[in-house]
Amino acid sequence: MTLKEKKYRYLNRLDEPLKERVLGRYNSSDLYSIIAGYKKPEDHFKEDTIKPSERYPDQVELVLRGMFIEDGYNKILKNDCKCGDNQSKYEYKINEDITIVVKPDFEWEKEVWEMKCPREMVYEIPRKWKYQLEMEYRATNKPVSLMVVGDMLNEVLIPYEPSDKTFEEIKNKIIKYDKKIRESKKYGKH
Repeated sequence: MTLKEKKYRYLNRLDEPLKERVLGRYNSSDLYSIIAGYKKPEDHFKEDTIKPSERYPDQVELVLRGMFIEDGYNKILKNDCKCGDNQSKYEYKINEDITIVVKPDFEWEKEVWEMKCPREMVYEIPRKWKYQLEMEYRATNKPVSLMVVGDMLNEVLIPYEPSDKTFEEIKNKIIKYDKKIRESKKYGKH
């Protein structure tokens, strides 16, 4: 097996038992894909894999880079906050049937950081990350910042401004998404 194949298998956890998705439980990190329509209700229970594409041939390496950088920061900050093996986990109930699972990367007593390691540095919070940040704010009730780490580990901390409008969008879209899954022939009406 080549190193490239090993990286792909590691990233996609192909050598580990598949963690089955549960109806009504959604990860805050998936919200953008759901809201933007990239993740379809009919595909919700299918296995997600990260793979190279024509547009992003380095996708596997980019995601691994982010994982390795976050792991390094976990080692540096492990005595100062909840992170890594001691990462916080919250379950935010949208309604009786829907729960959003929220796992901030770094949580202190009075603040939360979510880390991203994009191809290019950003200095404003892009739409693709605001839903996850909004749910981190809602779940922790603490100020949330986006920590962007670039090459040479230069980092920028961008405060997130909570938004009732964004929160309403999350609730409305996730309720519609969940309803479509429940109404599908495969799962029947519950």
